[in-house]
Amino acid sequence: MLVEGQDDRHFVKQIWDKYHGGSLNSIFFNGSEPPFEILEKEGFDELCKDIPTKITTPGREVLGILADANADPINRWNRISRELSRVFELRGQSKELQLDPSDIPDSPAPNGTIIESKPRIGIWLMPDNKSHGELEDFAAQMIPEDDPVWPSSREYIANIPVKDRKFDSDKTPKAELFAWLATRKNPGRMGAAIGADDLSLDNQPSKKFLKWLTELFKQPVNTSS
Repeated sequence: MLVEGQDDRHFVKQIWDKYHGGSLNSIFFNGSEPPFEILEKEGFDELCKDIPTKITTPGREVLGILADANADPINRWNRISRELSRVFELRGQSKELQLDPSDIPDSPAPNGTIIESKPRIGIWLMPDNKSHGELEDFAAQMIPEDDPVWPSSREYIANIPVKDRKFDSDKTPKAELFAWLATRKNPGRMGAAIGADDLSLDNQPSKKFLKWLTELFKQPVNTSS
């Protein structure tokens, strides 16, 4: 799975390990340990550049792509689609490759995209494949509704005068989340908050993401709601 950065890598590892019960189905940051490897690419541009190479790697069975939608989810989707299309230029480098232009959807699926090509390709745009935002917007939805600190964290950010803020207005949700993460046992780490059960998997966003991830890598799906 290709991800943009370290936070994404830790997030995916922790959410998978928590869901699947730890060591029996655990994943690793590097190497070929089952069920899949997570590679951080230091940003969206580097992630996109690596898509054709990773798809045409001999023996590749599955490629997952996790990226932030940011301010323009359609533009992000189109950029990923263009990189998938570039694979046709590399078709001669991999006899195993089976991917047709018609396989690539015009827009992301609401519950995460899975293209049944060879290799199988999965794409998830954070937070929900349709909205503006990023990983932190998704994580904020994992905070339990009765969390006593979350309202105070949002109030803290709201009370900072606009002239004193060094972040853009569209980054306000991210600032709120990190204000909340600052109160955790391991401050500032989303993955650690999942491991400590401060971020819950018992919500629809988490269930949708885990179903997509599980189906992509063909693990048994937990159908409980």
